[in-house]
Amino acid sequence: MSLALVNLGASVAASKPLSARSKGNALDTETSVVTVTASRVIPQVQSTFPASGANVAPGLLVLRVTYDTRMRPEGWSYAQEAGAEYPDCAKAPRLLDDKRSFVLICRTLPGKRYAVWFNRPPMTDFTSLGRRTATPFELRFATTDDEPVRSLTEAMKADPALSSLGNPVEPDGLATYGQDEPPGAP
Repeated sequence: MSLALVNLGASVAASKPLSARSKGNALDTETSVVTVTASRVIPQVQSTFPASGANVAPGLLVLRVTYDTRMRPEGWSYAQEAGAEYPDCAKAPRLLDDKRSFVLICRTLPGKRYAVWFNRPPMTDFTSLGRRTATPFELRFATTDDEPVRSLTEAMKADPALSSLGNPVEPDGLATYGQDEPPGAP
């Protein structure tokens, strides 16, 4: 009889399926090594946009949080700090193709100080693919009195991490703030 070993450290796919065939009174078996990866890493915020303590233009904002590990797309928690301003945001974020970055479209007002929590207890739904709950993180930023950002394209260009991407937040790329038609439309 053969015994398959389980390695909890590395990630290696099985080379052959496990099978057993009867040979008289004994079983002839083939075995494969199956690896189960159990991540012990607790997800940490790697970066945000805006950066903590930053001053940004008011108007449209693509709020981004990037974790140091791959995350579950259905698990996220944005929370408000009592007594602090919270941006007016869409109901749900989008997980980008890197599987580590969530983006949420928000609207901010001029001259305000905002606070946004990621995974503030009891709302702790940002979780890794290994179902590890991310460490809570508070983001504080302020808006200037500058001209507001009115297009999604302009909001994405403000974040260097998004500026090289096509349009990860809206497929048709026509989202605007305060405009019924995309810029340049007749």
